[in-house]
Amino acid sequence: RLNDAAFGPVPAARAEGAAPVFERAAFVGIGLINGSLARDARRLGLARRLVGNARRRETLDQALALGLVDEATTDAAEAVR
Repeated sequence: RLNDAAFGPVPAARAEGAAPVFERAAFVGIGLINGSLARDARRLGLARRLVGNARRRETLDQALALGLVDEATTDAAEAVR
Protein backbone atom coordinates (compact mmCIF):
# COMPACT_ATOMS: atom_id res chain seq x y z
CA ARG A 1 0.00 0.00 0.00
CA LEU A 2 1.14 3.51 -0.78
CA ASN A 3 1.04 6.07 1.95
CA ASP A 4 0.33 9.79 1.78
CA ALA A 5 1.80 11.61 4.75
CA ALA A 6 -1.08 14.07 4.96
CA PHE A 7 -4.02 11.77 4.25
CA GLY A 8 -3.02 8.21 5.08
CA PRO A 9 -2.82 5.06 2.97
CA VAL A 10 -4.08 4.79 -0.59
CA PRO A 11 -6.63 1.98 -0.98
CA ALA A 12 -4.88 -1.15 -2.27
CA ALA A 13 -7.01 -1.47 -5.43
CA ARG A 14 -5.85 1.96 -6.60
CA ALA A 15 -2.26 1.48 -5.46
CA GLU A 16 -1.87 -1.65 -7.58
CA GLY A 17 -2.39 0.26 -10.82
CA ALA A 18 -6.06 -0.45 -11.38
CA ALA A 19 -7.54 1.12 -14.50
CA PRO A 20 -8.92 4.63 -14.00
CA VAL A 21 -12.61 4.82 -13.14
CA PHE A 22 -13.17 7.83 -15.43
CA GLU A 23 -11.74 8.76 -18.80
CA ARG A 24 -11.98 12.47 -17.95
CA ALA A 25 -12.81 14.43 -14.82
CA ALA A 26 -13.59 18.15 -14.91
CA PHE A 27 -13.22 20.50 -11.97
CA VAL A 28 -15.31 23.62 -12.53
CA GLY A 29 -13.82 26.30 -10.30
CA ILE A 30 -10.34 24.94 -9.50
CA GLY A 31 -9.90 26.78 -6.20
CA LEU A 32 -9.10 25.42 -2.76
CA ILE A 33 -11.76 22.72 -2.59
CA ASN A 34 -11.65 21.48 -6.18
CA GLY A 35 -7.87 21.81 -6.14
CA SER A 36 -7.79 19.38 -3.23
CA LEU A 37 -10.20 17.05 -5.00
CA ALA A 38 -8.09 17.17 -8.18
CA ARG A 39 -4.96 16.40 -6.15
CA ASP A 40 -6.57 13.32 -4.66
CA ALA A 41 -8.07 12.23 -7.99
CA ARG A 42 -4.54 12.34 -9.44
CA ARG A 43 -3.02 10.58 -6.41
CA LEU A 44 -5.60 7.80 -6.61
CA GLY A 45 -5.47 7.50 -10.40
CA LEU A 46 -9.23 7.99 -10.73
CA ALA A 47 -9.18 9.54 -14.23
CA ARG A 48 -6.94 9.47 -17.29
CA ARG A 49 -7.29 13.25 -17.85
CA LEU A 50 -8.02 15.96 -15.30
CA VAL A 51 -9.42 19.22 -16.62
CA GLY A 52 -9.61 22.45 -14.64
CA ASN A 53 -11.86 25.44 -15.20
CA ALA A 54 -11.61 28.91 -13.69
CA ARG A 55 -12.42 32.48 -14.66
CA ARG A 56 -8.85 33.72 -14.28
CA ARG A 57 -6.00 32.47 -16.46
CA GLU A 58 -3.61 32.96 -13.51
CA THR A 59 -5.55 30.41 -11.48
CA LEU A 60 -5.39 27.90 -14.33
CA ASP A 61 -1.67 28.49 -14.84
CA GLN A 62 -1.08 27.76 -11.17
CA ALA A 63 -3.19 24.56 -11.30
CA LEU A 64 -1.14 23.39 -14.29
CA ALA A 65 2.16 24.32 -12.61
CA LEU A 66 1.18 22.37 -9.48
CA GLY A 67 0.26 19.34 -11.58
CA LEU A 68 -3.35 19.37 -10.39
CA VAL A 69 -4.76 19.18 -13.92
CA ASP A 70 -3.67 18.08 -17.39
CA GLU A 71 -5.73 20.68 -19.24
CA ALA A 72 -7.05 24.09 -18.24
CA THR A 73 -9.71 26.32 -19.77
CA THR A 74 -11.76 29.40 -18.92
CA ASP A 75 -14.73 27.87 -20.78
CA ALA A 76 -16.79 25.64 -18.46
CA ALA A 77 -18.60 23.96 -21.38
CA GLU A 78 -15.25 23.01 -22.92
CA ALA A 79 -14.02 21.62 -19.60
CA VAL A 80 -16.88 19.14 -19.33
CA ARG A 81 -16.86 17.91 -22.96
